[in-house]
Amino acid sequence: MNVGVVGNPTYRDLKSILAHLAQVAPRLGFTIFTEQRIGGLWPEPPPPSLTQSAHLDCLITLGGDGTLLRGARTLNGAATPILGVNLGRSSPSRAWRSSPASWTSGGRAAPSRSC
Repeated sequence: MNVGVVGNPTYRDLKSILAHLAQVAPRLGFTIFTEQRIGGLWPEPPPPSLTQSAHLDCLITLGGDGTLLRGARTLNGAATPILGVNLGRSSPSRAWRSSPASWTSGGRAAPSRSC
């Protein structure tokens, strides 16, 4: 499965989340592609650029609303599912809460009523 990852490098936890994704991706059968702006935050060697993927099966955005919108623009209208993960500050799109570790350990996100 080809998985794209877009992130906001200003979030302090992003580097550890990317390291975790890099660690579990092979076990899950994921081939990770990333945007250049966060390439330096991945463990060495970083994943290939999003531009090198002929097709993405899904896109993960790590940041806030702006990151989600930037990620959607990188898809150029493709019907690719997007998983937007809010990494901190409250926003209108924050409807679900889960810990990054639960994404790959079978945990489930629970609805949040933060509004």
